Amino acid sequence: MSDFDDLYSDALAQLADVCGDEVFYTPAGGTPVSVVAIVGLESSEEVEDTRGRHIVRRRDVTIRTDEDAPGGGVEVPAENATFTINEVEYAVSGIVMQGNGYCRLQLTRKTISERSRPGYRVR
Repeated sequence: MSDFDDLYSDALAQLADVCGDEVFYTPAGGTPVSVVAIVGLESSEEVEDTRGRHIVRRRDVTIRTDEDAPGGGVEVPAENATFTINEVEYAVSGIVMQGNGYCRLQLTRKTISERSRPGYRVR
């Protein structure tokens, strides 16, 4: 590895130790595993398709790929797995970056959105 890769890996390790949150990684059909992750902010977007209106919420999470590291890790994160963050379940929708002992994943969850109309719930 280059000097930059070493510095980057060390910085992420310190950031995970200070700012990391305990989350649960669950592979498809598997049992949940507790890992320490750097959890990004959640963004939301309202989407309309043939099944109705949905709010799609996305966030990134960075985890270690060394299972023996402090705080745990996931060696090969699967795209059909889920993460539970503060009792909210997210599906892994993609691998953004993987290398230097870390992996950044994009997580997604969908909720139904209802549109209100003027005077719809007047008493």
